[in-house]
Amino acid sequence: MTFDAPLQALTDAGVDFIIIGGLAATLHGSAYLTNDLDIFISRDPENLKRIVKALAPFHPRLRDFPTELPFVWDAATLRNGTIFTLATDIGIIDLLAEETGIGSFQEVKATAVSFEAFERRILALDLKSLIESKRAAGRDKDLSSVKELEVLLEAERAASKPNDPVFLLGAGFNCEAHAHGKDVPNKCHYPLAPELARTCFDRDLRANEAVEEMFAEALANGRLEPLTRLCDCLMRADYYISRSLCGTAGNPANPYQLFFERFKSSQFLTFNYDSLAEAFLHRHDRWYPDDGYGVTVHASKTHRQSNPTSSSLVLHLHGSLCVYTRKSETQRRPDSAIGWVVPTEARYFFDPDSIGGLWPSYSRADMGRVPIEERIIASVPDKAEELKRDFVRAVYDRASEILSKCERLVSIGYSFNQHDAISYDPLMQALSRNPRAQIVVVAPEAASTVRRLSAKYPLIRWTPIAKTFGDWAVAEFTLPIFT
Repeated sequence: MTFDAPLQALTDAGVDFIIIGGLAATLHGSAYLTNDLDIFISRDPENLKRIVKALAPFHPRLRDFPTELPFVWDAATLRNGTIFTLATDIGIIDLLAEETGIGSFQEVKATAVSFEAFERRILALDLKSLIESKRAAGRDKDLSSVKELEVLLEAERAASKPNDPVFLLGAGFNCEAHAHGKDVPNKCHYPLAPELARTCFDRDLRANEAVEEMFAEALANGRLEPLTRLCDCLMRADYYISRSLCGTAGNPANPYQLFFERFKSSQFLTFNYDSLAEAFLHRHDRWYPDDGYGVTVHASKTHRQSNPTSSSLVLHLHGSLCVYTRKSETQRRPDSAIGWVVPTEARYFFDPDSIGGLWPSYSRADMGRVPIEERIIASVPDKAEELKRDFVRAVYDRASEILSKCERLVSIGYSFNQHDAISYDPLMQALSRNPRAQIVVVAPEAASTVRRLSAKYPLIRWTPIAKTFGDWAVAEFTLPIFT
């Protein structure tokens, strides 16, 4: 069969899918040739609708299904099964919502490999998972291909180069950003913790008082205004500062632009709510909301376009102002205007309107009003319950996976405050699983931070760089050489 037509149709329709089986092996360099197209699909309801629309022109029908019986090709049919072998006008297509030996769709997508093929950018199963799936299938034809795939995997590992470090971004990363922008309004900035008292509560911190306790008291009394003020401040900063720094017309290179250009293969973790990192990475075609948050996010596009893949992730460990969670959907019969709400698995939606003007290619999905306190974890001393939220847990799982394979984490402007220990401890535990783990702390108080944390996490090698982000940029982002 020809693979161009179905893969182009699926990609152009925005279908969330991953190529597996023989074609995945061929894309990785295997000499094996196949005439079948095996596709691993997300069972998200909207994704099933897109699959139906994309493949409809090829008249799909279950292979060996009696011709005298009607076959309905719609999303309801796909919801009622997990494996479909379809005979189409262009050949056999296997749709699989589950596959032995490789895990869930989200787990598979997390390690999938992006290829430029068939005039599109597509995702295919990574070699390690492909080998595991072949072994789990246990058929002679699958087992016979394992040896060749193992050789390809070894060659891939031998050819791989060390990646740029993973970064952990704190409030100190972007607190100086307003000074490098052009035409930024007065008092428009990303605030540090000590400034939050004035920004959100109209007063200064008192002696021995923590802003986290101020937020906790306000929320306990049902006062959302301080949290709303904080979010308004950040969204205003994103609107003016991000647009100014990311733009090139008339603006000289700034430290943030140089930073994101310098570390082109890095992944980013952050406890910040803002979108400064995403704005820069999106401008350089390295980040897209569909998968750039580390989980699948539904992003409504303003015009038809292919589904690009993010090469850099931005994992918001305390939530993002631009991502909403939904755990229900409205269903109705085609011939009725009456609908009913049914529970679903957690699904995440991108809201570009939270920061107007940064995402012109995307529009807001019709989700109703989602309160700010449901989007982010407030800066309070006890975050235990909030850290159980679906989006946050999914992001932490992805961050732990990245850090368990990471040799160097660079923290910029993050204080490792005692109030946040429950937030950063899972990250340190994941990093500790790697015997070569190293952390570089870039912050004015880096020396005291390293002394405190090296005793708590002795399996990690710690190095301080006592500089602000701006000063580190002047030093050309120099990092220590480890042996």
